[in-house]
Amino acid sequence: MAQGPASTAPSLRHNHLFLNALVDIKPNSDESTVQMLWETIAMEWFPPPQGYRYTIKPSSQVASAVNIRVSARKGASENRIFFIHCKMPGMDREDQWDFARHIPHIPELQAALHSPAKFYAALAIGTKVKFYMFDGQLVSQHLRPLQARPYDLTNEQGLAATESTLGFVKGLSRR
Repeated sequence: MAQGPASTAPSLRHNHLFLNALVDIKPNSDESTVQMLWETIAMEWFPPPQGYRYTIKPSSQVASAVNIRVSARKGASENRIFFIHCKMPGMDREDQWDFARHIPHIPELQAALHSPAKFYAALAIGTKVKFYMFDGQLVSQHLRPLQARPYDLTNEQGLAATESTLGFVKGLSRR
């Protein structure tokens, strides 16, 4: 029996849309360039034909921010699996990398922290990203960072670590 092509993990290194979006981010870029980068990343890692859906909207509470929600459809239900908060490169300051300071200004994320469902989040500022996890423990109601420092997508180590984290998130979303 003939088999289809082998399934491989997505890669951003050869994705021209990703590479173009990455190059478009300049120090004075606004959040829309970061949004385009993360829309491209989300489409590569969580494609709609595989049952994923996106909601993209400007933050109603935070100036210069855009929120992207990735949900996985399973039958008639839809589960939030990944939330991305995009900010312009000019916000790349130490105090901005604490996701807890942004949560009060993101109603959707506040609501998610009151749900027993596990999900992941990313804070994307310019070309850098820091990943977080909510473990579904309603007692703590906070996002736990998955790494100490943000990954920089402009270097090989940061890109590899980002792809590894996205693969981990995608793998858990299939359970």
